[in-house]
Amino acid sequence: MIFRYIYLFSLICTVSTLHTMHEFKPDMYDIGCILAQPNKHGCLKESTKPIEVMIQEIQKLVDQGANLNQTSDYKKGTLLHRMAAMGWAKSAHALLKAGADPNIRDDEGYTPLDQASFCSNRNFIATQEILKEFGAKRFDQYKK
Repeated sequence: MIFRYIYLFSLICTVSTLHTMHEFKPDMYDIGCILAQPNKHGCLKESTKPIEVMIQEIQKLVDQGANLNQTSDYKKGTLLHRMAAMGWAKSAHALLKAGADPNIRDDEGYTPLDQASFCSNRNFIATQEILKEFGAKRFDQYKK
């Protein structure tokens, strides 16, 4: 058991040393940590932080080089696609206020508004309204 703690401590020290040796550039996962928090069962839920705090924290990461429109390996969507797909209106609003592109497409051509439109409960409707306020369009609106 003691060896496990020594190993973990050495791993933490190595990571901290690497962060000090090389310039740290935050990514979409660092931004995701601002938007989500674990619930009592260990699943992620939307952060309870005030939206102003979320925007400030996101902006700090953007100032350090984070890209709000970075795509993930999963379906090549952005954080805004994921927040819209989960109906997390406050998180989507924070990303949009920080400068995320409301009309960016994933690898299937869907926009965040398309993702929010797949369900129709009140969280998804609120998310759709926020996206529309920022000029978001649906995939089929590009065809016209």
